Amino acid sequence: PSNDPVTPSASITVTGAAGQPTIATAIADSGDFGTVCPGRFRDLEVTVHNNGACPLIVTGMSSNSPDFQTASVVAFPLTIAPGGTIDLPIRFAPSSAGSKTGTLTVNSNDPVRPAAQIAMKGVGGQPVIATVIADTGDFGTVCRGAFRDLPVTIQNSGTCPLTVTNIASSSPEFQTAQVLSYPLVIAPGTSLEVPIRFKPASPGSKTATITISSDDPAAPSKTVTVTATTPPEYICHPPTFAVVGVNIGPTFGPSRTGDYSFTGYGRFLQPFGVRKTYGVQAQGEYLHYEGRQEGQLDAGLLARLHHVQVGAFGDFKFTHFRPSGNGAALGQASFTLDFLFLSNARFGIFGTKGFRDNILIDAPDHERLGIVDQFGGSGQVQLPHRFYLEGNLVYLHRHAPGLDDRPGALLRFVYQFRPEIGFTVEGDFNETFVGRHDSGRVVFGVQFGHWPRPHDLSDHRNPLGTDIPRIHYEVVGGSR
Repeated sequence: PSNDPVTPSASITVTGAAGQPTIATAIADSGDFGTVCPGRFRDLEVTVHNNGACPLIVTGMSSNSPDFQTASVVAFPLTIAPGGTIDLPIRFAPSSAGSKTGTLTVNSNDPVRPAAQIAMKGVGGQPVIATVIADTGDFGTVCRGAFRDLPVTIQNSGTCPLTVTNIASSSPEFQTAQVLSYPLVIAPGTSLEVPIRFKPASPGSKTATITISSDDPAAPSKTVTVTATTPPEYICHPPTFAVVGVNIGPTFGPSRTGDYSFTGYGRFLQPFGVRKTYGVQAQGEYLHYEGRQEGQLDAGLLARLHHVQVGAFGDFKFTHFRPSGNGAALGQASFTLDFLFLSNARFGIFGTKGFRDNILIDAPDHERLGIVDQFGGSGQVQLPHRFYLEGNLVYLHRHAPGLDDRPGALLRFVYQFRPEIGFTVEGDFNETFVGRHDSGRVVFGVQFGHWPRPHDLSDHRNPLGTDIPRIHYEVVGGSR
């Protein structure tokens, strides 16, 4: 109203709009938290903006998944002025492996969107165990008393650290490393070598499993199969025989050369082959008489088949007569066949054939040396206490005109004073040189080392050293 007489009243038009808050939200990386290992976390920020004209009051924020956590230190309500922004942290802490999704709800006084929602996702990572063992876990052939190590490679092909809590073996013959300190942590994409030792306690085929305990959820107990073979003792540790000895003593008989003889000898046997049923035997012997000297070398092969053993040898003798100084080299092939049926006795047969004989040693008298072929039998028996007896009886086939065949023999007593020392008494009859009349010798000596004795006959697998026949020879065309 007014006191204007013409226009006592007037109308004024006014306009305006009721203001309101308007929420706008955004999250880093579009809400993708990526891969996070269980027990660890990753934080992203949620940005809340007020696009409205009135203060925006955020009354709460919640997640529908326990893997996505809101900040417990934020106190609601929060007021955001028009045009203002606030950043709120969201934590992804997966409790298990696998893909995870969740929805974050932001409650406010925005009348249009009182509950704004934000989609979230992430992956719970995990370790993945993989194992590799050299030679596919086969330790091969290992003898008792020895060992072999093979490494097991533990790989982590996952996205989180692999924690190994224990490595155990199902067999005490396959041993895990005792110096390891658990837990073992293997980073993603890396590996660790752990040695496994096979140390057999008995012969036979061996199989075991190595169990690796870890935090791989798909394979918490990873097993690796290991195998090995331990041969029997006779293959792993075949007996090797070696002996050296000397003896001296008088000679007798019309055809003897000198009144005494001296002998030095050495023998060696080495088994070989996959089953150690073959052997190489080599030996040498030097015989000294007042009237002559002899040296014999022998080498050959032995083959064992349970209770039977066969041998083939090449034998060479170098002889020297005095005072004329004449001599020659002779050769023969010999074979042996031994029967080892008893644990304390052996019996055998043998034969020889000369291949280098009829050697001229005295041109004026046309004296020649010739090989005397032989065939005979041998034996070895255990006697009471530490004595044993061995020897042979041989038929000597002579080629000299007008001379008859002769017998030959050897008899040897051995007393084993100590395991590697033995005293010997040996009697020989027509032992090497076969003259017009019989001759022989008796010698006393000592031997050092280990050559097959009766108690070694209990070994039914490996070759045992045998007595190789000495070369017997004669003088053809002379008066000896």
